[in-house]
Amino acid sequence: MKPTLDSVVPVLSVGSYEETVSHYVEWLGFKVDWEYREEQLPFVISITRDGFSFMLAESETSTGSWTVIYVSDIEAMSAELNSRRSNSVKVQSYPPLDIAQIHVRDTWNNLLVFEQSPNQSST
Repeated sequence: MKPTLDSVVPVLSVGSYEETVSHYVEWLGFKVDWEYREEQLPFVISITRDGFSFMLAESETSTGSWTVIYVSDIEAMSAELNSRRSNSVKVQSYPPLDIAQIHVRDTWNNLLVFEQSPNQSST
């Protein structure tokens, strides 16, 4: 039997625990599923929102990475994020396909691209 891949779990490099929680949990609205924190060791946090999961791992250096997250209503996502941090994001169309997206970069140069789901149009 041939194996199949059925999911991916991105791992983003981050720094300060407090800044990580502020950015991903308090602002972006992710829930902490579990975390590993011990003295002298890097922390790792697993977070989820609406069935989308990824991990954040402490690193002293970061080249950054990016992850696309499909959203059913990009305008509602923009309104939610702006309600937590006034005028923090805006929906823009990016080439080559001019798809509605919100770009959110953290302190460690990781980029989350919230993108209008291809199966649904924005209201």
